[in-house]
Parts: sequence; C-alpha cells; structure tokens
Amino acid sequence: METRLPRAWTISERDYPEKADPKEQLRFLVGYAILAPSPQNSQPWLFRLGDERIDVVPDPFRILQARDPAGRERAISCGSALYNLRLACRHFGREARVHIHPPEADSEVLARMHREGHCEPAPERSLFEAIVQRRSWRQPFAEKELPSDLLETLEAAAREEGARLTRVTSPSLQNALAGLVAEADWRLGSDEAVRRESAGWVRATDHAEDGVPGRALGMGKVEAMLAPVTHRVFNYSDTRASRDRTLACTAPLVFALSTEKDEPEDWVAAGQAAQRVLLSAVARGLQGSFLNPPIQIPELRHRLRTLLDIEIWPQVLVRLGYPTGPARPTPRRPLGDVLQP
Repeated sequence: METRLPRAWTISERDYPEKADPKEQLRFLVGYAILAPSPQNSQPWLFRLGDERIDVVPDPFRILQARDPAGRERAISCGSALYNLRLACRHFGREARVHIHPPEADSEVLARMHREGHCEPAPERSLFEAIVQRRSWRQPFAEKELPSDLLETLEAAAREEGARLTRVTSPSLQNALAGLVAEADWRLGSDEAVRRESAGWVRATDHAEDGVPGRALGMGKVEAMLAPVTHRVFNYSDTRASRDRTLACTAPLVFALSTEKDEPEDWVAAGQAAQRVLLSAVARGLQGSFLNPPIQIPELRHRLRTLLDIEIWPQVLVRLGYPTGPARPTPRRPLGDVLQP
C-alpha cells in the first residue's frame, strides 16, 4: 500500500531504514528533499531512484508559466531540494557525488546524485536538523538584533555553493529596494495571467498537499476560501505592494544571492546556495522568506543589479530575521506523487 506521510509533514532520522535495501534508503532521503522551498509551494520536482543514485527532474506540469516561463525559479527550487538530498545522504554516513545535467542521463534530468562510499557523518548536524525546522516566514520579524558573526557565516555558506551574497547595507538602500519590490508587485498584479496563476495556488486550509494556505498570507478563513475566485477577478496589487514594501523595509537583513552566469546550471547552484544559507540561518534560530518579484521582471532585475552595484546575476532576494512566534509548516505532496519509476 502507498505510504502517505501527513500533510503537515513529519519525518524523523530515527526512522531511517538502516537495514533495508538501498532503494528504500534512497526513498527515505527524498523525504528530506521535498522540504525545500518553492514559489507558491508548487513543489516542482520529481525524483527517480536508481542503483545508488537519485535523479532530480523538474515536474513539467508545475511550471509557473506566467511568472517563470524559462523555468529559472523551478530550477532554483530543484537545486534547493538537491542540497537537502546531499546533506541527508552525508548525515546518514554516505558520500554524495553530484552531476548537473549528466550526459549519460535523459535530457530532462536536471541533476544526479550518486550515493558512494561510507563516511563519517557530516559535521553540519545543525544544518541537517534545520531542514525540518525551516519555514517561509511571511510576517514581520521581531525587533531583535542579529548575531554579529551571522553575515560572515552566511557569506561563507553562499561561497561554498558557488554563489555570492550581497547585503543591503544601508536604510536608504533598503528603502529603495523595498520600492523596487513594490513596483514589481504592482506590475505583476496588474497582469491578469499572473493573478490567475497565483490564485490557483492559494489554499483555503492546510488540508491540501501543495500551495500556500491563506493563513500563511495573513488571510482569514473566509478570505482564504474566496481567494482562488476573488484574486482572479480583482487586482489586489496595491495591497500586496504595500505589504511587501513594509516587509522589505523592516527586515533586519535583506540580501541577494547571485551567480556569475545566468544558465540553468547557475540556477541549480543558486538553489543549493539559497538552501545552505537559509539552513545556516535557521540553525541560529532565524527564519526567512523571498522577495523575488523584481527578479521576475527583466527590466527590474537589471535595475536591481544597478542598485546593488553588482555585474553578476541576482537569482533570489531574501529577507531574514527572528520570527515573532512559532512558524507552521506548509503542506507537502506524498512521496508516491514525486517518485517516478
């Protein structure tokens, strides 16, 4: 019978099937991969289990065509899932070797992780434990000072995965960036196709397997129930722009993660870097969320590069801080839905 994990998603390292066959162990590792973040909680990944390997394949039916027609953010999400796989593999005592677009694989395979010889468990236990603790915190952060060594830790985490972290360094720069986020929200919200697409991922309750519950967006139950209809018809871009401007202005730390080039392999690298950075922050008690709308519009992406004084390509824009209370998880698809034969 198909095992369906709870929608709230619980997984414990105590349940690792140490004496089971390799495919059952690999299947268990996928349970950590799917806890990665993704736009609209679309979970745009599939996994194929082979002989001591896992292929990561973008789900062709979960691309956000209006916002992400090139599949850039989908590849970033798959990269974040890949990082979770690597971390979990090493935590359970095996080396992980990764190839992006392996030439011997089918063309749709984005990445392949080979599980190799035994090794000592990774020293980054705190990062592994952070996989199940990470949430997308979409509310204002607590007014609490960040650790003095946090930025250095996050910059090192980004470099390890081939990305560069650029911090927003002054209040005036942060205000300008917040204005860019608001402008992007307004432009996207004025596009009927984008509104229709976004509305399709709002969920009235937590009793779903994907999408974003309305409560995570600050909606009441009735508003969340009506959102899939009302957000298709009415333009709420002013409200969203105002809200995101405030979130961007008041966040204790805002930064971009960028790569030297802007090819699919760079997108995967950005996803791995983003997840490593987020887990490094979560291990210190923080949470984060993304402010990516300016990166979704080519003109505004170029303006963001000018604003940050960088010549490389921003892939994600992140806000970090201490949450003001417990962060509830968003739902996840059951393993049977993301595993391909």
